Formats: sequence, C-alpha cells, structure tokens
Amino acid sequence: MRQNKRWLIFLLFLVLIPKTSFAHAYITNSNPGENSELKQAPKQIEIEFNEQIEEGFHSIKVYNSSGERVDAGKTVIQKNDSRIMTAALKKNLPHDIYRAEWNAVSADGHPVSGVIPFSIGKAGGGLQEKTSSEAPLHPEAAIDRGILYTALSLFIGTAFFHLFWFRKNESSSKNSRTVKLLVISLCLMGLALVCQLPIQTKENAGGAWSAAFQPDYVKETLLKTAGGYVWMIQISLFILLAVSMIPLLKKKAFRSFAYWTAPLLFFFASLLAKAFAGHAAVIDEKAVGITMDFLHLSAASVWTGGIAALVLLLSSEWRNTDKTIAWETVRRFSPWAFASVGVLLFSGVLNGFFIIRSFDSLFHTAYGKTLLLKIGLFVIMLALGAIHVWMTKLRRNKSISGTIKAEWVIGIAVLFTTAVFTSLPSPPPPAPLPFNGSDMIGNGETLSLHITPNQPGKNEFQVIVTDHNGSLVKDIQQFTVTVYQTGFSGKQHESTFDLKKTKEGTFEAANMSITEKGNWKIKVHGLTNDFNEINQIFSTTN
Repeated sequence: MRQNKRWLIFLLFLVLIPKTSFAHAYITNSNPGENSELKQAPKQIEIEFNEQIEEGFHSIKVYNSSGERVDAGKTVIQKNDSRIMTAALKKNLPHDIYRAEWNAVSADGHPVSGVIPFSIGKAGGGLQEKTSSEAPLHPEAAIDRGILYTALSLFIGTAFFHLFWFRKNESSSKNSRTVKLLVISLCLMGLALVCQLPIQTKENAGGAWSAAFQPDYVKETLLKTAGGYVWMIQISLFILLAVSMIPLLKKKAFRSFAYWTAPLLFFFASLLAKAFAGHAAVIDEKAVGITMDFLHLSAASVWTGGIAALVLLLSSEWRNTDKTIAWETVRRFSPWAFASVGVLLFSGVLNGFFIIRSFDSLFHTAYGKTLLLKIGLFVIMLALGAIHVWMTKLRRNKSISGTIKAEWVIGIAVLFTTAVFTSLPSPPPPAPLPFNGSDMIGNGETLSLHITPNQPGKNEFQVIVTDHNGSLVKDIQQFTVTVYQTGFSGKQHESTFDLKKTKEGTFEAANMSITEKGNWKIKVHGLTNDFNEINQIFSTTN
C-alpha cells in the first residue's frame, strides 16, 4: 500500500508539472571554476550554461578584493554557442582574491544571477561561497500571471458555455451577465498583458522598479529577449481579439459560431504564442514541448473556465424548483471536463519525460512544496468533479451550486499556485553517476562499458570483455564507439571514435562526444583476432 501511494504521488508529480516548469538556466561549467586557485592570471572569464541565454541583460563583472573592477567592460555571448558568455580581463592581474558577478536571462525569459569566487596565487583568507543562481520569486509577477490565467479561463468558459453546454433560450438577464463577464475577462487580460512588460523589464534589470520604465531597458527587453518578441505578438493578438469581439457583443450573438470564429482564433493563437516564451520552448524537442505547453494551458482554461461559467451563468436555474436545465448543462459540460483532464494528464506526463530529474527534491525545495500544494488542490477538484458527475445520475431536484462554487474557488487557487510555481526554478538535476553497463555477447562472454564521470564534457570511456570465469578476453583487435543522442527527432549529435588498447583486454579513450544532458546511446563495435564482430548498444541518461 505504501509503495502504491509513492507511485501515485510520482504520477501526480508528472501530471502537474506546469507546462513552463523546466529549470531556469544554471551553470554547467566555468573557467575559472568556483573557488579555484590559479597559478597565473586568466585572459578571460568563460561561463557555460545548460541552455541558451538571451542577448539582452547579460553581464560578467569581475572585482578584486578591494572592490575594483578588473574586467575589460564587455561581455560577449558566443555566436556559435549561445550557452556560453565570456568577458575579457585586464592584463597581468596580480595575486589576489577575485569574484565574478554574472547576470543573464534564460531562454525561457527568467533572469538568473550568481557569483563565482576564485583566486590568483595563494589567497589569504577564505573564499566566499558561490551565490545561488536561482531567480528569486517576484510576487508581482506571480500575481500578474494569476490574473492572466484567470482571465483566460473566464473568457473561454463563457464562450463554450453558450456554444456547447447551455441549450435554453437566452434571457435578457443572462445576456447582460454574459456581456459583463466577457468585458471583465478582456479587461483583466489586457491589464495583465500591459503590466507584464514593466514587470519583466524590472526583473531583467535587477529587480528595481526605477528600471521598469526606463526606455533603454524597455527597448532591450522588447528587442533582445524572446519574451519581448512574444509579448509584442500577444499584445497584437489581444488587440485583434478585442476588436473582433465588438460585433459579437453588440449583436449578443453568443450562440453563433460565425461571430465566435475570429475571437476564438485570436484567443488560441495567443495561447500558442505564450507557449513560445516558456521553458518548453528551450528543450531539445521544441515542437513537442511547445505543443504540450499549448494543450496544457488550453485544457486548464476550458476546465476551470467551464466551472466558472456554471457558477456565474446558471445561478437562476439552480434557484428554480425544476432544475432540469441546470443538470442538463452540467451533464453536457462533464465530457469536456473529462477530456480536459485527459489532456492535462497526457501533456503533463510528456512534459515530465523531459523535465523530471529527482523525486526527492519534491519534498525539500520551494519548487517541490509548491507542487505538492498544487497536487492537493488538483485532487480536491477531481473529487468534487467526480461527485458532480455521480449526482447527475441521481436526484435532480437538489442543487449543487455550493459545491460547484467550492470547485471554482479551488480552481482559481490552482491557477494562482501555478502562477507562483512558474516563477520558481525547478531544482537542478542531481550530479550524474558514472555509467557502468554490461551485457552478454555470446559464448559465456560479457562486454562491459564504463563511462566516467558520465556528464557533458570530457569523459573517460573503458571497454573490457570477460569470460565466464571473469578473466579478461585478450584476443580482440580493436573497439570503436559511436555516441548519439536520442529523442523524438531520431539520432542527434552522432560521433564515432576509436578506443586505444591500454593493456591486454582493456580499451580506453577520453572523449567529449557527450555534449549535453539527455538520453544517449552508446554503440560499441569490436573486432576479434579471428575477425568476428562484436556489436552492443548501451543507453545512459545524465
């Protein structure tokens, strides 16, 4: 039973990973390294991240122990690899303790920063610890996202209520309330989008409100970050959405697909544009990540928005003695709710395939604790939804308006929890362990592959073959290793190299073919003295 509970929590962890939950950028390598002691002064500082970083708001500032800047004043992102940024240093730096303070904007739009301490020569005193590169939570950003998610759900829930779920002739009071809901949702949507630009500019520039409205910083956000480009697209789509709603609101043609076609097109295009600014857009399988991001947000909006519509637009029907119309509306909504949950499950699990690295971090980080809160709220929503479906088959003279309101309140809490969640970086993956794999190749012989340290960069590859007694097999001429990354797009980054015989029965080589984290295939091809071939494929994840 306990094991089943752990698997249930793990499944929910996969499902409820928010669509934009991939880790913010973090350092995978730096030169000089953290707390390193150098014999001579380096020419530059080089920092490599796990993902691409934006052209805007990046810097490396290097200070000596007196607080004087010793860098040349210019930070450059490499053109052939936008994961790496460098800053030249002044010549002939003396022996001293130094700190490199860096700032960057992840490809997902989140600012990150940190400090790398190092020394030249023997340093007197201790070196300061490297500060965390995780971006702090900005409450204003979380509130803005929460308002946006709520507005999106309210808009699409109201639209689908009239198009698919409610079948009674529209009353003037219901039409009037519908107009108010649509106008409110559009106003909240516009407010959230307008506020998004200064909030993002403030975060990019270091967190001071004085920078949020400075023209140079705003321009840099718009033109040198992916988030800026996406924001301009979203604002344009919002304007088109608002304009296209004017005829529909004037005519009150809430059941007309013709009047809803353009608004819904602009609405879902806006959701798709938002997916391009999230973490899903920077993973290797960008098309898959963006698609799942779009489906996740769409499904969440339909589910939560539908519940909102049942609360706000069915109040008079629940007060009637005959509640048939209210129950029929709930019955028509139920398949949409179940379909939305299915999409959330599918997109969440698939996103989890790319994202999840450590189950233990679920209980020991702010990210994990916030996720647990969302899991709890999600389970309560599911339970209430199941109760409503069950009750549609029983007594229909009873109102469930109260429990639907409770489900809606919880749904809003989920949206705002998600808004907080997407502002937090997911924990970096644990340090990879050396790979040790072995497999039978026939005649009682076993081929073993060892990769150390099994992480991006330089790795030591060792291949040996042993017989059934565990003794080394020595009648082997050569081994060749082919390394390639696997994914939905097939083979990527394929590289082949030879291993050298370091002693009888042992073949080794140092190689940098594993260039990034992910799933890798290692194909080992050997040739014996009798010209018999050995072929074996291993899989490793780092």
